[in-house]
Amino acid sequence: MIEGILWDILRRIPMACAIHRLVEKQGRDRDYVFVYANPYFETITEVKMDAIVGKGIKEVLLDIGFKDLGWVDLYEMTALSGQPQEVEIYLPLRKRWYRLTVFAVDKELFVSFFIDITREIELKNILEEYTQLQLYYGTEAATATPMLRENENFYILSYSDLLTGLYNRRFVEEEFARWQASPRGFSIAVIVADINGLKMINDVYGVQEGDNMLKRAARMLAKNCRKTDIVARWDGDEFLILLPQISEQGVEKIIERIKGECSQEKDEKIPLSMAFGYAVKKKPVESLNQIVREAEEMMYRVKLMEERSYRNAIVNSMLMALVTKSAETEEHAERLKDYCLIIGRKMGLSSRELDELALLAILHDIGKVGIRESILQKPGPLTSEEWEEMKKHSEFGWRIAKAIPELTHIAEYILCHHERWDGQGYPRGLKGEEIPLLSRILAVVDAYDAMTSDRVYRKAMPREKAFAELKRNAGTQFDPQVVEVFLELFGEDAVEKLNTI
Repeated sequence: MIEGILWDILRRIPMACAIHRLVEKQGRDRDYVFVYANPYFETITEVKMDAIVGKGIKEVLLDIGFKDLGWVDLYEMTALSGQPQEVEIYLPLRKRWYRLTVFAVDKELFVSFFIDITREIELKNILEEYTQLQLYYGTEAATATPMLRENENFYILSYSDLLTGLYNRRFVEEEFARWQASPRGFSIAVIVADINGLKMINDVYGVQEGDNMLKRAARMLAKNCRKTDIVARWDGDEFLILLPQISEQGVEKIIERIKGECSQEKDEKIPLSMAFGYAVKKKPVESLNQIVREAEEMMYRVKLMEERSYRNAIVNSMLMALVTKSAETEEHAERLKDYCLIIGRKMGLSSRELDELALLAILHDIGKVGIRESILQKPGPLTSEEWEEMKKHSEFGWRIAKAIPELTHIAEYILCHHERWDGQGYPRGLKGEEIPLLSRILAVVDAYDAMTSDRVYRKAMPREKAFAELKRNAGTQFDPQVVEVFLELFGEDAVEKLNTI
């Protein structure tokens, strides 16, 4: 069903899309041939899919009229880097500009999207022309030109940040010049605010959630500043506020008001946290650029202190969300930690490895925060589509851990905790000792605790039956040595030890 919906989206989406597959030709030559092109691609290129399927990208795109950008090299770069590549290209056939985005589905399958950016290029050219007119004739004369009168949205686009609706850097820099020459320029303060953990939010939750965080921050800043203040998006996750006629105490009150409102947000799954720095112009000889640098330096010092605590808050909020939306409990995590540490000591792990194992036991399923609650709490068997989504939680957990410096060292263990000894696990199909030892230990302990605990889809089984399942799957699902150590420590002959946990 999902596959059918995805194909329907490709057919209907208002942008050109093509899918290519890597082929090896004679010798070592490589090429990327068309295997699919959607109707919108057919419209802008005036070619039919049937006519280009099986043909190389260079041959087809040059025939259509696109310039040779080194198409094969572009796809090779995508394959090597593992990252999407973007270029701007012009199609004389339609007299339109397009942004080409290429990304790899796997090492042999690639997708290209062509997005019309003609208007964006035109506005960019208008802005450059306006800048040149300013240099030669001044602002008033440049503004009066027919070119600007014909583009009534020019000022909005030139001086606003399109994502947040705040002023942009261009506007602030022009204000700097005006204020510097003005008597009021003597009494100006600058606040620099930076969102804590935005890169982590983008990596873990996706760019859309990061954009939502930027919008929330923009609303929070604008709401708590005075009407005479200028609030702007300065650079990436950084905001700048110009405050005329204000004391240092007045600046601090505004910052405290913003922080207070951030801490009182109740309905957001990700807390908003910003680091602030400020500076006040106290001498006529001080330039505004110098004041901004002082404010940024203060902000960076504050950020160093706050960033780590914010990341910890994010992890704690994820764990709380996991307890709320799934069958996992804090007690389950603590039991796993205790089991793992006893086994790890028996197997002679170092202190560092034991610390990593304890952290892994608590955070191994953190990726489930990205799985739908309807799947996590489903009382019956999962469908094949639901199971495929469920299996993504180890990769999602890996992404979370990689995005947080304090957790990077256990990211690989989280990724591998559902691999099987016989190579039939996921996500990478690792086999035997290719799987990290800490992941192998956790796999045994997690399976045992799952079998002996009530779940939404079944009742707990007796310990004796769980022991038998571990024995039966030793050498296939589980590392036989870890199973042997587990049964020695907690099996039928050591039940008393189990009661101490």
